[in-house]
Amino acid sequence: MKPGMKNALVIGAILLAALGLIAAARFLNTGAERSQEEIRQQIEQLAQASPAPTASPGEGQSGTPENPPEKAPEAEAYMYIIVNGRISGIYAVGEEGDVTVDQGDGKVNVIHMTEKGFYMASSTCDNQLCVHQGEVTVDNYQQRILGASVLCLPNNVDLELVVPSHTPDPNAPDI
Repeated sequence: MKPGMKNALVIGAILLAALGLIAAARFLNTGAERSQEEIRQQIEQLAQASPAPTASPGEGQSGTPENPPEKAPEAEAYMYIIVNGRISGIYAVGEEGDVTVDQGDGKVNVIHMTEKGFYMASSTCDNQLCVHQGEVTVDNYQQRILGASVLCLPNNVDLELVVPSHTPDPNAPDI
């Protein structure tokens, strides 16, 4: 193995570990569980907030989530799109389709929503780590290294799965 390749692998492993720690801290601080009332309040705040980069359903996509954030229906789970530390969209998980986050400065992320979750389908970031983080679903978010998150650090986009009915396991290890 070439020395440069070995260094790249070490750096990649460190970056993945750092992403895991960031996601674990965020998961512990915000939790993936929120009540329906908390979600309604966040949706109302989002509707009244000053403009931030927005997430919009993909053009020409059938089955795209058509509910704007302020009208997200009650659902088993929600996808929060957080751009530059601010919630820019809340979508009910359950419909197949794409959501595009265009920050207007060349930073574009496309999220594909599935029946049970979502994944980062594409991004304009250089490293593409977010695209390779895989799908977050209602069934797997507790076993994923990044928990309920998909992170695009270069574009400062964070996708969070929120499951209102989730009750944390009291026997789960403290991270």
